Amino acid sequence: MSLDNIVAVVMNLLNSFGNYSNTIIAIVNIILVIFIFLQLRDSRKPIITTKIISGNKEVTDRSDVLESGKLYIAINNESKNIAKSLEIKYRFNFDNSSREVEKCCLNHLNPEEATKILLRTKSIREKHLALFEEVTEGSTTKIIPKKTLKIVLIITVGYNPIFADLFKYKIEDNYVIEWGSLESCPNFEDHPILNCWNKRNDNFYIYKTSKAVQKVKIIKSADNDISW
Repeated sequence: MSLDNIVAVVMNLLNSFGNYSNTIIAIVNIILVIFIFLQLRDSRKPIITTKIISGNKEVTDRSDVLESGKLYIAINNESKNIAKSLEIKYRFNFDNSSREVEKCCLNHLNPEEATKILLRTKSIREKHLALFEEVTEGSTTKIIPKKTLKIVLIITVGYNPIFADLFKYKIEDNYVIEWGSLESCPNFEDHPILNCWNKRNDNFYIYKTSKAVQKVKIIKSADNDISW
């Protein structure tokens, strides 16, 4: 290839670049703006956590590896940033089925605020009547599982969308609930027996970290019926 041909090729490339330079610069600027926006959004990201607590605990209390009795889901904003447009959902998985129990929305959760939601295990009883039996002692009747039920509780929280309800941050936590039967707990007075373990994949116990020593505490419920 002659020198004139080489010069011609180079000039054509420069002309082509000149024709598209504005487009290339615009694309680079858009990418830069998106990058800066994502960095800024991430710096303002709230830290949302979930935990299961017994009915006698406050949302500020630390959850133990095992919680028992009337159970609540606690949603905590543990950061200095506001959490907006929270969508809280939980569902039960057991007996080869999945059931979304509740979906609720909270417009915002300020820094270092928390809320709690009653865990509605009653919906399991209503949908799976064959798994339960009515047991009466004296004047007291309770609905108790025929066999201990092992239930996987899955909680998801979406928050801080970019626009409308789109592109939210999302977290997911899962816990294992054991709903005791008379076979596992023969003492009628102790029922309903609901134990919730901070446990995943059957083998891994999840410890909620803090300066306090982790304790395992079983709380007996005085309720005569499961009405939550």
